[in-house]
Amino acid sequence: ANMQEMAAGGASADLRFLKDYVLCHGTAPRHAATYSKGTFPEDEEFSLGGWKEGFRIKILDITEDDMTFDMSGLDVSIANALRRLLLSEVPTVAIEKVFITNNNGVLRDELLAHRLGLIPIKVDPCSFNFPSAATKAATYESELDPTEVVKFRLKVKCMREAGAGRDQEPVNSKIFSKQLEWVPIGEQEERFANDRPEPVHSDILITRLRPGQEIDLTMHCHKGNNCGERGHAKWSPVATAWYRLLPRIDIVEDVEGEDAEALVQ
Repeated sequence: ANMQEMAAGGASADLRFLKDYVLCHGTAPRHAATYSKGTFPEDEEFSLGGWKEGFRIKILDITEDDMTFDMSGLDVSIANALRRLLLSEVPTVAIEKVFITNNNGVLRDELLAHRLGLIPIKVDPCSFNFPSAATKAATYESELDPTEVVKFRLKVKCMREAGAGRDQEPVNSKIFSKQLEWVPIGEQEERFANDRPEPVHSDILITRLRPGQEIDLTMHCHKGNNCGERGHAKWSPVATAWYRLLPRIDIVEDVEGEDAEALVQ
């Protein structure tokens, strides 16, 4: 069947069909040059009102960690822009500064700080402002702005319990994210009484210690995003965001006999 038969309805319908679909044949796709096109209204002049009428979004599945949704009636470039926005533009709160008082474990200071920075923190970013220049330079608690900084502390020491055998695992031999202790600043104790800041996952292994080794450090969390020269992946709110085109299959002629059975299979 030719294009006129598949998109019956005149030249306007033909153009709309070529604009909206990439045809896959037995040898190769056809009209692939229009792949970057989408399903904007037929009028070449963009109309926001018309686009809103044709746009649809449906959430298929949503949990604490994942969300799957269908979108229709939009250009592929907008779907990709949404993906990039999720990865880079949505702000979150992450560990930005680590002040190490003592660390005689096997993990060097810079590696320990890097691992801490990648731990996702469960904090509503809308409750905080982006850090000012003064906040970025602050080191003492008296200099910290409670509307711009979340403070955590990690103070642990590995030791053997009295009377424990050599085959018994020492206390604090494995340091997990659940051991990060939130230190309220100013009125934060009252503000977050019912939703205390904490790591998103409590079982993230940070490092290991041997008896006698200890870690004592404080962390300052700032609001940021994964955009621009100061961007970093630790502020990205999603592990990955991707999209795919939803296929549409049109059977253009009758299928009978063995071919029909094969098609069903």
